[in-house]
Amino acid sequence: MYKSETKRVVRVAASAFISAALAIGTVGVASADGSHHGQSHHNHSSEGRHFGLVGTVTAVGTGTFTVQGREGAPVVYTTSATTAYYLGKTVSTVAALAVGERVLVQLTNTTPQTVTSVVIQLSSFEGKVTAVAGNVITITGHEGSTSRTVNVTATTTYLQGGTASTLAAVVVGSEIKATGLIDTTGALNATSVRVSGGHSHHSEH
Repeated sequence: MYKSETKRVVRVAASAFISAALAIGTVGVASADGSHHGQSHHNHSSEGRHFGLVGTVTAVGTGTFTVQGREGAPVVYTTSATTAYYLGKTVSTVAALAVGERVLVQLTNTTPQTVTSVVIQLSSFEGKVTAVAGNVITITGHEGSTSRTVNVTATTTYLQGGTASTLAAVVVGSEIKATGLIDTTGALNATSVRVSGGHSHHSEH
């Protein structure tokens, strides 16, 4: 009985040790992952070649643009004829790059590093339509939140009930979610507008 009890204690101890090791390993992975993501936004060396910098465009020149991240000094990037541009997930051109936009700059792993792609991040306004005047839509969030302006153009796409629609579907009282780029006035220049009969939960950008 003594030997049996000893074996049982050994098994319990071994099981506890393995569980502790797995827990430590999990924490290690989580910490490494957290550190990895933290560096991806600001590191311009080994991590920068994979993730680049997420920040706001503060200047656009000929073949260059400047980005200000959350930390550190602004960074000037030089583009080339092979640099790719994306407006959200849609292929775009350098003409879409403007001051005030949020971008993700992806770099090469060469020295010096060059810009392989620039992803312009889209914003969205969501709320109830209070006015439609030509190509300008005014919306407000629920509970009396501040009204916002949505500008549409001939290239803006519309979706209602899962099917393609037109600006005519946007009427006072309807709920919409407009996606696009916020300009220097704070208005949203919409690339797409989704019209819904339901209620949006909040207004965001």
